[in-house]
Amino acid sequence: MACKPITFPGITRERFEAIRARLVEQASGHASVEIVGDTGTATGSGVTVHWVYIEPLQQLTLQCASKPFIVPEGVIASKLRDFVEAQ
Repeated sequence: MACKPITFPGITRERFEAIRARLVEQASGHASVEIVGDTGTATGSGVTVHWVYIEPLQQLTLQCASKPFIVPEGVIASKLRDFVEAQ
């Protein structure tokens, strides 16, 4: 079951690149990350997240496409927000 998308405004190209680099670094050996331009998918621990970055709008949208049934959507959303806001 997919979760509601989370959109982050005001994400510059530089910030997006830093977020993406951190994701790849943290996922190394623990998760699968597929990046095609400004879109991508990360899968790990039973959670799959898709992202889309739209540079002209300076907008990053993340959406959890699948998760374990026992993990509440709010927990996933909180972790995604923390990850983006930490950068």
